[in-house]
Amino acid sequence: MTVFDMKNKIIIACLLFLIQTLLCGAAPMDADTVFRLSANTEVSSEGVFLDQLVTAENGDAVPHLKIADAPDFGKMHVMTRSKINEILNDLNKSLVISQWSGAERACVSRKTRMLEQQELRDVLTAILQEKYVKTLGALELRFARPWTPVRIPDEEYQVKLLDMPASGISAYFMVRFEIVVAGEAVGDWNQILQAKVWRDVYVTANQVRRSEWLSRVELASEKRDILDLRDVIVELPDQPEMYEFSMSVRAGSPLTPRMLKLRPLIKRGEMVEAVVDNGTLQISLKVQALEDGAIGQAVRVRNLRSQKELYGEVKDENTVLVSL
Repeated sequence: MTVFDMKNKIIIACLLFLIQTLLCGAAPMDADTVFRLSANTEVSSEGVFLDQLVTAENGDAVPHLKIADAPDFGKMHVMTRSKINEILNDLNKSLVISQWSGAERACVSRKTRMLEQQELRDVLTAILQEKYVKTLGALELRFARPWTPVRIPDEEYQVKLLDMPASGISAYFMVRFEIVVAGEAVGDWNQILQAKVWRDVYVTANQVRRSEWLSRVELASEKRDILDLRDVIVELPDQPEMYEFSMSVRAGSPLTPRMLKLRPLIKRGEMVEAVVDNGTLQISLKVQALEDGAIGQAVRVRNLRSQKELYGEVKDENTVLVSL
């Protein structure tokens, strides 16, 4: 068998499977079978199917055949026996029902359920976490006023945000959202929410005095609501020994950038080595620091021989780099 023949056989097999699938459940109706019409039927957004409206009294299977679009949410279709047969006749004359029982007409509506507060809060939390909070922490939401459960279609739905404050999530804020099912908006609502964003932050275990080194202070990790904090440090500097506290801090205070500053390596009045490098010549001389300076900072120094003031960059505890 050639590759071409094998491909043809595969194509034919696929076509036969497709034809069989399309015809499945659409076998001719038995004229002696009595079909019972339900008075009330609930359907999904997929549509109205014959086996949802009628059942065969002898127990035979009814074709799962779509005969109408689903009604809009909150509305109702009325399907009479004659209307159903008219539709079946257009689809396939052999499917027309000749013997009826049950209701004269079927009222078709959408299958619904109640959307409770807990479920909605979980959905809103997931959406706001992904869109706004992201990796900043774990979002916790509360409803500032109770949510009155509403009826929605009993199928998969989406919650879409329609309006959010320009400032994003805060301790209290209002959000406007809509619920969409199968591309159909079933309603929109406003809700006032109370938010907290929890994250592990560093706090001082004990009271800290101004100028204490960060590397010598005992810190603890606690979960705090960072919405109540302007800024917090969640990762310590690579070289904590290079930092000191710029203020006194009470025990249990979250660590923030304004509490810290680079620790001065050179103090005002100290004698340090000034290295002058113009690219071809390097000179070193003793100078006096005229101000405190941390690593990388520019400080004023004085050449005691000439009394000339220079600017240098702090390299370490004993050296400044001076450019001429």
